[in-house]
Amino acid sequence: MPHVYQRTPFNPQRGQVRIKQDCHNWGARDLAPDGIEWGEPVYAVEDGTVVSVNRNFNCFSQINTPNSSTINPDPNCWAHMIVVKSDSDEGYFTEYAHVMPLPAINVGTKVKMNDQIGNVDNSGPTSGPHVHFARWKPNPSYIPDPTRANPVPGVDAGYRGSDLNQNGTCDWTMKGVNDTTPSPPTCSNGWSLNNNGEWMFCQNGVPQRGWFPGAGGNSFFTDSNGVWAGFIRTPSGNIQYRPRQFRNLPASDPNVNTVVRGDWVCSLDQWWFFDNNGNMVSNTTVGRNQNGQWVPGLPGRQIASDGHCTDCAPSPCSPQT
Repeated sequence: MPHVYQRTPFNPQRGQVRIKQDCHNWGARDLAPDGIEWGEPVYAVEDGTVVSVNRNFNCFSQINTPNSSTINPDPNCWAHMIVVKSDSDEGYFTEYAHVMPLPAINVGTKVKMNDQIGNVDNSGPTSGPHVHFARWKPNPSYIPDPTRANPVPGVDAGYRGSDLNQNGTCDWTMKGVNDTTPSPPTCSNGWSLNNNGEWMFCQNGVPQRGWFPGAGGNSFFTDSNGVWAGFIRTPSGNIQYRPRQFRNLPASDPNVNTVVRGDWVCSLDQWWFFDNNGNMVSNTTVGRNQNGQWVPGLPGRQIASDGHCTDCAPSPCSPQT
């Protein structure tokens, strides 16, 4: 039976809490009440002990409005977060990400259900205010270090264990959350808009993952659900990325051909960098210049032949931005 959390991480007076993105990134769901704003108080959903706190990464999405999908985070930092080991739930861990912890919340702090533990912020890659809420299986070998002021990515997330796919679990529900299962997307052969308003590619009624030809001589990459993931391969072989908000615009819209330029993208659980011409870089490094701008060819993050960053820290983020 799924574990049932008895409350949401938001003030009950805020009304309906919705799943903004269902199971992703090893046991997480993105949650937000209608009309959520930055700074929204976040509450513990059960009793437990804080085992990890991230509050000093100074890495924020460059967001002008809550609906913007523009991000520019340092790929070597995580979102602010709080992780609580349950007192009564067989030692499962609950992770609250994109949350600035209150000053009183530290490793070893005891919290009770209904205690405020932080506030929603735009740390890490995020396209709008929400709590990335994740559940992790017990890990008896994990020993939190209360003496470390600044958690180390990959070390202070040791509660996750070594097998992320196995240890993260979406086998949970939550009272107060609208968890009505959305209608499954329709799947016509070839390219079509599904009933969620997303472009997807199917063959014989089955969603397909990979590169498939489309408009303008371009090819488009779809994820495991057959949904276009934003990647575009041009006729010249360059790969570009279109943020979600620009993927379904009419041809007459001046932003219809918008792609990311000179920026990082977190998509398909990996970091990718696109140069000022909008093209994905590969087989190189990307580092900061004296003005703090990310520039291909400078010493820094290593980019593999397929374009993904090989030494960027993982971060709770949407598989598609």
